Amino acid sequence: MPLGNLTSGQPFKTAVRVCLAFLLVYGLAGVVLVRAVEDTIKAELAAQTTSETVLLRNIYRRQGRAGLEAALAELNRAMTPGQHIAGLFDENGLSLTGPIARAPEILGVARREVTTLTRGQVRGSYVLVTEQIEKLTLVIGRNARIVETATRRLSVGLVIFGAGFAALILALGLWASRISYGRLNDMEAALFRVSDGDLEARLPVLPGND
Repeated sequence: MPLGNLTSGQPFKTAVRVCLAFLLVYGLAGVVLVRAVEDTIKAELAAQTTSETVLLRNIYRRQGRAGLEAALAELNRAMTPGQHIAGLFDENGLSLTGPIARAPEILGVARREVTTLTRGQVRGSYVLVTEQIEKLTLVIGRNARIVETATRRLSVGLVIFGAGFAALILALGLWASRISYGRLNDMEAALFRVSDGDLEARLPVLPGND
């Protein structure tokens, strides 16, 4: 290796290769993990929201449209601001109750930005469950901020851990390269002594009996 250049040593080059391989595999695994956590939390939010729609559907069966509107009005009053959202629409798409002015275009579960749906009354990304109850359209949603917070914290944690581990690999490569460089210096010094006529010159034995 060039004199005084630890980064050109084979141990450090090997460490760089190992580091790149680790970052590649770690990055792919991190993406899969973040996506799995995101999907799990979204599924949990959807399940909680679906259970609410089941209760509201039962209320509609027992009390009819008036009972459902009253239940939704009470639900909107009891909801924590910015955490839940609910709405009901007639067969013509007109809002009967709740802050949602326009129903989502599709039925089922979807993650949507609700600013346009509520005409600016509610902002943020929500996991929405939209169901058809005879001629009525019921929309129940939960704020998806918890999904964004969890995935952001997990991503930051993975990046910090990956960067730290990669730095450790490179540091170990530099340490091994430094040992190799020192050993070469010892060899050079011993050869100079032999060339000067000192036939008793020997390399020092390392602690590992190398």
